[in-house]
Amino acid sequence: LKVVSGQSDVQGRVSLGTQKSGRTLVHADLSSALLRLADVGLRAAGRDPHPDAPPKLFSDVQLITPVTRRVDATGKYSARRLLLSRVEVSELSAPFTIERGLVKAPEVTGHFMGGNFVLHLDADANQTPARTRIEMTLTGLQLAQMPHKAEPPPYEGSLLLQIHAQGRGDSLHALAAGADGNLSARVLQGTIRASLAELAGVDLRGLGLTLTGSSREVPVHCAAADFEIHTGVMHPTRFFIDSEPVFISGEGRVLLDSETVDLKLHGEPKRLRILRIKAPVLVQGTLLQPKFSVDVADSGLRLVDRGTPHNADCAALQLH
Repeated sequence: LKVVSGQSDVQGRVSLGTQKSGRTLVHADLSSALLRLADVGLRAAGRDPHPDAPPKLFSDVQLITPVTRRVDATGKYSARRLLLSRVEVSELSAPFTIERGLVKAPEVTGHFMGGNFVLHLDADANQTPARTRIEMTLTGLQLAQMPHKAEPPPYEGSLLLQIHAQGRGDSLHALAAGADGNLSARVLQGTIRASLAELAGVDLRGLGLTLTGSSREVPVHCAAADFEIHTGVMHPTRFFIDSEPVFISGEGRVLLDSETVDLKLHGEPKRLRILRIKAPVLVQGTLLQPKFSVDVADSGLRLVDRGTPHNADCAALQLH
């Protein structure tokens, strides 16, 4: 079998047979040099009802179809490069089985943003839409490789991410839009651009660093984000960045259906500040294109801020 669609390719071997039960049994060993989800589905076929809509992180391509419910299958899919909108996964390996509508992918592996991930997936396609449960661990992700427009990158460090979620949906977008579960992220050591750290506890020096484009970096002792996910809405139960000059905390929500971000960051300087404008920083926009701004409506001027020494217990942030 060899199929080409747009810039994508799929090739390999597929065998078909009939079981004693009368159900079709498929064995597939397929691979791609490049697979773009943009080359699959309604948009690729020119039948997208919203062709001018911006690209999404979570694709609307139907992964669970009526065929999934009618046939049994075993096999493996691998891809040298997999493009999910602006996100690239390399060296993907996905063994799978389908038995009477139960889909299992016990150990999907690959490389992502300089790190590695392992994904466990179970889906019950007998329900419409399918009920899916995923567990995912990502290790060694490099923050400098996250999508951003700044050069050099505004932050660096190694990220550990764990996701446990379940929901109903036949596509990644439908699944995310109604998912329940939790997400935990940790950065145990890294750096952040000084202007970005100072801006979170806005003072005149922070504004000056930002306006002059300073790329000076300051250490990040650790950072943590824990989100509860309920019906596709993520709320932080813990969110902080412990940088050298400022302790930053956060609140707000992330809507997975629209993929929009609405977070507010509060910074508390650890040392004396003169003429400090106390104003939170807003993180808004989309998951693929977040935007930062200062919330002037919730601001106040302090002539002198003595600072609040606040250091997180980084040793207690290990994930298992």
